[in-house]
Amino acid sequence: METVFEFVKNYSTTFITIGLSIVVTIVTFLISTYYKNKIVLRPRLFVSTTNPLFSQRNHNYQYYEWGWELTIKIKNNSSNTAYHVELIFPKGQNIDENKKAQYVLKKNNDLPPNAEFIIEEVRSSVKRKIDEVLNFTIEDGVRVFTHGMKILNPKESLKPNKVDNIKLYIKYKNEQGKTFYTRFTKVNNIEKNKLFIIKPFLCL
Repeated sequence: METVFEFVKNYSTTFITIGLSIVVTIVTFLISTYYKNKIVLRPRLFVSTTNPLFSQRNHNYQYYEWGWELTIKIKNNSSNTAYHVELIFPKGQNIDENKKAQYVLKKNNDLPPNAEFIIEEVRSSVKRKIDEVLNFTIEDGVRVFTHGMKILNPKESLKPNKVDNIKLYIKYKNEQGKTFYTRFTKVNNIEKNKLFIIKPFLCL
């Protein structure tokens, strides 16, 4: 009569094969679920800015004013709706919080596939007294302006930090409730978007 030891010995290969089949099935299921939740149904939100519009104005030879204006936009570059979209602004980021509230109310926190929305219109200006800007001489006690400016390339040299350096985060979910993040940075006109499936440390 076959003993238990002999039985196990004779059928060990079968047991191993069955065990491996079970493990492979479980792993395949987990990978498939992960792929479906985090890859297939994953919204992809990207942020971009327009090139700053530059203006320059001489206020009756009293002072000069330069202005910059740009638009920050968010777009869903996927075929999946992004739900519960939340904008996260790092401390010190000069973005109008009212714009954030308007975004939430207007869009109900959802961004459909390939949809685009303006987050913020950034406007900034710099003023300088005229004698700090233009070259001049004094003739018979009268200030006479000559050609040329004291400030070289004011479009770049005076550009406010809020126009040239921007950072923000977007938090959003897919239809199954999985949370994703996008980190956007703009430094010296170089824009970068990075997507995360876990909360980035820098959001804190």
